Amino acid sequence: MFTWRRLPARLANAVAGARHNSQLSVVPELVGTAPWHQYIVFLRTTMRPSEYPSRMTSQLQRHLQLRVRESGGLVNFSWFPEKSSLTNLRDPLAYEATAFFQSGSSFSYPEVNMSNVDGVAASLEAHAREQSPKATSNHTHIYVCTHAARDCRCGTAGGEVAAALREEVKSRSETERIFVSETAHVGGHKYAANVLVYPHGDWYADPTVVFSLLANTLEQARPCDSRSRSKFARRYNGPLETPSLSKYYASTLSSLERTNGT
Repeated sequence: MFTWRRLPARLANAVAGARHNSQLSVVPELVGTAPWHQYIVFLRTTMRPSEYPSRMTSQLQRHLQLRVRESGGLVNFSWFPEKSSLTNLRDPLAYEATAFFQSGSSFSYPEVNMSNVDGVAASLEAHAREQSPKATSNHTHIYVCTHAARDCRCGTAGGEVAAALREEVKSRSETERIFVSETAHVGGHKYAANVLVYPHGDWYADPTVVFSLLANTLEQARPCDSRSRSKFARRYNGPLETPSLSKYYASTLSSLERTNGT
């Protein structure tokens, strides 16, 4: 059983701040609040989502979204601090892209530009038609919405949660297995901080879930299902085993409240 060595200060402050900013002392029903999708594509940028304009878009993103909409695709922007080869792209309007599918598979495209975007769309649609479950790697990709210009709650709560998760993953030497990225608007400002986990396909919204999320991810187990806005992991990841975390949340939040004097 995984247990925290201690409550990381940054993570504690992040969760306390997120809880206050999003006014989620009582979490609403979350299931089904995420947009329906068969797969999602992240276009990587050199700019952090905290610096994105309110309406982040591009000609290529719009074109690709129109192409893949009927096959259940979502196209969004993301930023990852390390291992970027974006500066090597020949076309300044091109992107690296990563796609995650319901089947459990994921694919990376080194360069997506206006010359090959239709071919990439055809490839995505073909992969989406494959319904059989795929073996997943032990890598986990966590995307946190930090799109501040779209909603300050995402910028404040999301930014703190992303930084806290990244710091804790690094302290546990898990940076080769768990990757924490930031993403543009995913809908549901009131749920900030929004945390997306792939290849599981779960979208989390309760700020307190970051504790169990990271704990279960470090154990290579499924994250906590009870705070998920999306369920597409059910289709390929085997029986769902959700631990009872009510006592854990209660003790954690009690500790946070004592620490912050609330």
